[in-house]
Amino acid sequence: ITFAPGNPDIIYVGTGEAVFSGDSDVGAGLLKSEDGGQSWQLLGTNWLERTSFSAIRVHPGEADRLVAATALGAVGGLAGYVPFAPPTGILTSDDGGTNWTLRLPGQASDLEVDPDDFSRQYAALGSVFGTITNGPLQSTNGVYRSLDAGLSWNRVAGPWDALLNRIGRIEMTLAPTDSNVLYVSVVLGIQFQGGNVVSGGTLYGIWLTTNAWDTIPSWRRLPDPPSPGPQVWYNHQLSVHPAQSRILYLGATPLERFNG
Repeated sequence: ITFAPGNPDIIYVGTGEAVFSGDSDVGAGLLKSEDGGQSWQLLGTNWLERTSFSAIRVHPGEADRLVAATALGAVGGLAGYVPFAPPTGILTSDDGGTNWTLRLPGQASDLEVDPDDFSRQYAALGSVFGTITNGPLQSTNGVYRSLDAGLSWNRVAGPWDALLNRIGRIEMTLAPTDSNVLYVSVVLGIQFQGGNVVSGGTLYGIWLTTNAWDTIPSWRRLPDPPSPGPQVWYNHQLSVHPAQSRILYLGATPLERFNG
């Protein structure tokens, strides 16, 4: 659910559960209200129906300019139920969500925008199964950055690249008080054998950069949380304290706080 920063009467609601579980519900499209939620219209069904939204970001001065992160609902089951499911990833719209253009294909698990400069954005491709090069779950997992409001994207190198194709779900958060401060949380991709999970799905690490928009950001690994639990491929959210950029919250099975 996202309110247009320049006009809070305009509300966008992306449907579907982008949590990568076998029982996730797929979406029905994008809902929009222009009167503070009193009435709604369903948009984008020709492009976005039956995908699931991870995030929606709205330009602060132009409520019709959107960037969205989407992933498949119901994991691999979607391909069998919906033969013509649209591609997922990072998409942009210039007409308030009626028409969309795919800009970065994959399973997009997060999208963060500089609150002071909409042109500067970070995206994460984070299929829970790691990098997959073909099929409905195709996703070249990693962290990506855009400097043109989501129109084009470049991969950002980080310590997590040591995992190669085992990079799993990624969550990120920019500090509201300092957009140079970015946190990135990475899960080890899940591996199956005989229909059972044999490894992965656990937290690989959380990193911090204080120069997120430099050509090559530098990264510092945070101490590992004491007990994030076994389901960070599913329960996973990062949030920064609104007034203190070095205080971070991790929502996993428990809720944990890092005080910097």
